Amino acid sequence: MEDFNRIINYLGIRFIKAKSNKLLQSLTVENFYDIENTLLLVNKGTIQCETEKKEKCLAEAGDILFIPGGRFLSITYGSNDPLVLTNDYFISNR
Repeated sequence: MEDFNRIINYLGIRFIKAKSNKLLQSLTVENFYDIENTLLLVNKGTIQCETEKKEKCLAEAGDILFIPGGRFLSITYGSNDPLVLTNDYFISNR
C-alpha cells in the first residue's frame, strides 16, 4: 500500500470525493460538464456517452469510464427509453 501511495503522489493524482448513486430508471444528462476529471465505475448496467463531435463510448458492468474535465458531453445511464434531463436540472435534483 505504501508503494501505491508513493506512485499516486508522484503522479499528482488527488482523491477529492466519491459517491454511490443507485438509479431507479434510465436517464440521459444532456450537456454534462465538470471542471474536474471524473471516473465512473459501472457496477451494473451500462453507461453511454457522446461528445460534441459525435464520438461515442460504452461502459458496461465492471468498466471504469474516464471523463476529462472541461468537456461537454451527453451521458446515458441505462439503455431502455431514458428520461432526458439538462445538466443543471440533474445537479440540483439528484
